[in-house]
Amino acid sequence: MNEKRLEPEKITALYERLSRDVLFYPEMPKIEQQTKQLLCKFAACTEEERAFLLKTLDCMVEQMQDQHKNANKNIK
Repeated sequence: MNEKRLEPEKITALYERLSRDVLFYPEMPKIEQQTKQLLCKFAACTEEERAFLLKTLDCMVEQMQDQHKNANKNIK
């Protein structure tokens, strides 16, 4: 398996960039800050791990959307 990991220096650089964004753009909405933080963590994963995370997230979103649809049907 050809695993490619980011070196600790690259991971540190990702988090430092995130911290600078929060420092220099404090008006940035919290959801945007959380999204950037998640993407930084995602970038530190291997290609295989990213594929697993995307499939898992897709499945979870579909389940949540189904729950919303079912809840809306019960209201009507």
